[in-house]
Amino acid sequence: MDAELKLHRITVPRVANASTTPFVTTGNTNALVIRIAEKLADMIKTSLFM
Repeated sequence: MDAELKLHRITVPRVANASTTPFVTTGNTNALVIRIAEKLADMIKTSLFM
């Protein structure tokens, strides 16, 4: 995956799950995944409306 959560060699799908983090969290992973999904949604909206 790259910085915009796009899969390598695939242009359309994006990934928003706990495997995108570079470290293991010791807290609530649900909150982490929700934040990743919110950030991804913002990136997609920005790329669509530029």
